[in-house]
Amino acid sequence: MLNSLEPFWRKESVPEYLLVNNRMRPICEGCGQPILKNLAFLDGEPWHFGELRDEEGFARATHVCRDCCSYLTTGKVGHMMINGERWRVCGVCGSTNVKWLGGRGQPEVFYP
Repeated sequence: MLNSLEPFWRKESVPEYLLVNNRMRPICEGCGQPILKNLAFLDGEPWHFGELRDEEGFARATHVCRDCCSYLTTGKVGHMMINGERWRVCGVCGSTNVKWLGGRGQPEVFYP
């Protein structure tokens, strides 16, 4: 975690990693345990998929980026004009390969 002595502009989401069985594994934002399988990202932060599915944040996911495989809330989806055409842009990796999950109910699951 970032300590309070670091400047406020450094508080971008940078996943922490832990060495497990000679492999670097991301740390889950929900439980703080290393993620060995079923990795999912919400706004660029790593989660166990089972915990993310049960969290209220997953219900707020409206888009998914097909390049960085991150579920995105409306705050992480940007819009950009290219040659007079409006494109959705991922707020995590900057890709324009963003898909709307559709519907107002439970979002569909995207399997990369």
